[in-house]
Amino acid sequence: TYRGLSCANPFPPSPTSSTPPPTAGPVTTPAPSYSHQVSMRVSMALTEAEFEASKPALIRAFAAAAAVQTHQVEMEGREEEGARRLLAGVAVDVTVKTTSQAGAESVAAALTKERIDAELASESLAPLSAVLSEPTVAEIDTGDIDSALARGPSVSVTVLAAVFAVLALV
Repeated sequence: TYRGLSCANPFPPSPTSSTPPPTAGPVTTPAPSYSHQVSMRVSMALTEAEFEASKPALIRAFAAAAAVQTHQVEMEGREEEGARRLLAGVAVDVTVKTTSQAGAESVAAALTKERIDAELASESLAPLSAVLSEPTVAEIDTGDIDSALARGPSVSVTVLAAVFAVLALV
């Protein structure tokens, strides 16, 4: 005590809690915004079932050939019809997404039969039977308002404006 005043702490410590302090959740990186894609079709001497079983290795091989991440590569395969079916087996549509026109052009240039075959061999897979359509670059239509505005007014916007103009006269 000091001059009759108590020196005791008026705010006693709170009892310790068994609840651990909050922790930050997993750090997530936002997905890149893909603006372009490279598409090609190849033929492989596989059945549809063999294609599905080999799909992860095929995606790794195409990603390596294109020098991109595996999540940028999508593929769909279906048995070929007619005369080609006897020669090959599965027609595979390959799509590689990129974030720029320049990136897409680089991927398209990299996806040669020779380079793809080398990467397929590194995954212990058979080479391509044929390249049915060479890699082509296209802009991805995201359907968002910003890309629509950048392209300019569409026919539907023009028609809608005309309808409003007619209704305003009535």
